[in-house]
Amino acid sequence: MTLKEYWQKNKKGLLLMIGILGTVIAMSGLWELLIEFDQVDRKYEVPILDQIDMVAWFFIIIGAIIAVGGFLYHHDINKRYRKFVELMDTDSKAAFIRNLPEIEECAIDLGPEYEAQVIEKRKKLKVKTR
Repeated sequence: MTLKEYWQKNKKGLLLMIGILGTVIAMSGLWELLIEFDQVDRKYEVPILDQIDMVAWFFIIIGAIIAVGGFLYHHDINKRYRKFVELMDTDSKAAFIRNLPEIEECAIDLGPEYEAQVIEKRKKLKVKTR
């Protein structure tokens, strides 16, 4: 399995992990900054974070960007998934054909297993392919 296939198959979980990782990075920078400005007692300082004294602001900014990007993209994928499921949940051939371009667009964004579901639904409803 290539990296691209792995990404396509596990996109939702990986994006959530990226968002969480960004949050941890930003919070680490914030924690170190609080210690630097003597808002927190030095005995609570994490030894690994002691090295980021001068770049704590950088950690906060980069971590926030990664977190926001990861969570927004995760939300977008979840929204497409819900839309795909809603549009696929029909037994009407006319409704399926009417929504087919939108269904195919969502399936392409979601990955190969969803494209296979569209093909199966086409066969089940006997919709001719272009």
